[in-house]
Amino acid sequence: RPPFGGATAGPPKGLGGPPRHRGGGAGGHWGGAGPGVLGGGGADVELASAMAFDRATYLQKTGDLSAARREYERLGSRWPESQWAADALEARVAIAFEAGNLAAVDMLAEQFARDHPGHPLEPRVRQIHGRALLKHGSFERAATLFENLRDSLAQASARAPAADAERGRAGTGLPPGSARPAAVARSAEPDAAAEHQWLRGTTVYYLALARLANREYAECLAALEELPAEELSAELTQGVLVARGSALIGLKRYAEVIEPLRAYLEANPQGPDSAKCRAQLIVSLVEEKRLDEADVVYRGLHDSDQQRALLLQTTLYLADAHARQGGHDRAAELYRRLADKRNPQDFIAKGLDGLARVESPAADDSAADSGA
Repeated sequence: RPPFGGATAGPPKGLGGPPRHRGGGAGGHWGGAGPGVLGGGGADVELASAMAFDRATYLQKTGDLSAARREYERLGSRWPESQWAADALEARVAIAFEAGNLAAVDMLAEQFARDHPGHPLEPRVRQIHGRALLKHGSFERAATLFENLRDSLAQASARAPAADAERGRAGTGLPPGSARPAAVARSAEPDAAAEHQWLRGTTVYYLALARLANREYAECLAALEELPAEELSAELTQGVLVARGSALIGLKRYAEVIEPLRAYLEANPQGPDSAKCRAQLIVSLVEEKRLDEADVVYRGLHDSDQQRALLLQTTLYLADAHARQGGHDRAAELYRRLADKRNPQDFIAKGLDGLARVESPAADDSAADSGA
């Protein structure tokens, strides 16, 4: 198999989403028309729960996740009717995901759906749930969840213009179905629109990753085609490029991978995904019988703790390719790198085995025959 399996094209780092107002009230944290904060029967409850949420958020930002989780749990159990209860539960889902606790994510996501149906944070919770399934190898479940979430977000987008129009008419006293004057300002919050757009894009991206991890390469490409290039962030664009390259290689469409990867590496020679892109480019060039070009790209792979496994896998792949083509001197050079005692034992064994094959008399005879 190529040196990067279908399941290893992970999500780009930092897809945490745009800033958004916390709290179920229309005015966000302390301002606006959030119930109770400005007075009335629930004022003390809302003030106390908001302060508890602030404490938990501070603990989470400082890295004390255990204390933050306990504070969120206390808020939810003590003030379950507060506008902050849903936010606290979503934060607990996120903390469980970061801790790698799939069972907790499962349980808390189900609790959120049960306790807060239709809440604006529900799509975020569902997406975190899908990411947890993807991370733990439940690729089919993750794909189903992401597909359902994508469809529900698309339906919400389709309903939004009509809802905006009705809100505009309500403000002017016009009857339902009548034309909306151009002077009436659109009432949808920019933050909510940005949040929705981000959720749709990243959900489709994670759906593509789930299909890729399940080796459903054509389905992965179909999902990636849904993403409009002009709306992607630079970081997500890189992730899409890596996922698309993996899917095309899985379909043995190597020639289609080469030029986009070259263009990316020319623009981002040391970008966050440059090592994966170089590995994909090497595989594609090898499969297209362009070993000399693959060797040139290989020189750009750097040894590091983060990329060591990828470098060793790519070295083995390239060495085997040279051995198959009769380039035993170059293959031997690469196998010696694998046999270095600092490498993991399985790569040392493969390096020594490769050396034995290309340095044997039979290998020399084979090379002479191929040269003749």
